[in-house]
Amino acid sequence: MKYLLLLNCLFLSCSLAKKQVVTIKEQSKQILLDKKKLYIVCRGTYSKSALIAEKFNIQDQNISHCGIGFIKNDGLCIYHVSDIKSSNTCLVIDSLASFRQSPDIFYLSIWACKVNAKTLKKIKSNCEAYTQKKIDFDYNFTLDSSNALYCSEFCSIILKSANRPKFNFKPLDLQLNNEFYETILNRKVLCYFPVDFFEDNIGFIKIYEWKASK
Repeated sequence: MKYLLLLNCLFLSCSLAKKQVVTIKEQSKQILLDKKKLYIVCRGTYSKSALIAEKFNIQDQNISHCGIGFIKNDGLCIYHVSDIKSSNTCLVIDSLASFRQSPDIFYLSIWACKVNAKTLKKIKSNCEAYTQKKIDFDYNFTLDSSNALYCSEFCSIILKSANRPKFNFKPLDLQLNNEFYETILNRKVLCYFPVDFFEDNIGFIKIYEWKASK
């Protein structure tokens, strides 16, 4: 009887654990995603990689765009700020399939972060709150507007809003040393959040990566 109860407990535990895991397909591969985890989803496109990744990223030469993701309705839901407006706002909500639909995409990665239930709930709530705002894309890459944002700035704001010490990201100061960039941005020093700002944080683990063959 004791062993039967133990087996029942083990079966129940496995069943509950299984319900927390969602399986999605990406490039014919199975990716296991945990409903209790937070994700950052990144892509690299040929049109932006040379302009953004090579000049402004800290170390990652592949990604040029990122968004915050979590499981919703048994799928990966990604909130991100795009320079292409949709329904009069630059805040876009995508599935993984629609996020990777850029015609010149050559790279995709998914990073997972374990958070407690309270933190995840806060992040979900704050992402949803931004859907009630009219978000413009911040072509000037400044940090002084709540309604004009770029992708990594939006992600950093959402993470910081959870009030967790490990999400206390700081912007980077970069000496442009380039007349072209200095003219466009009207400054010599750019204070900004690189697209790969989160990668050095030990809380984020890369769980999936795809790169187009040359």
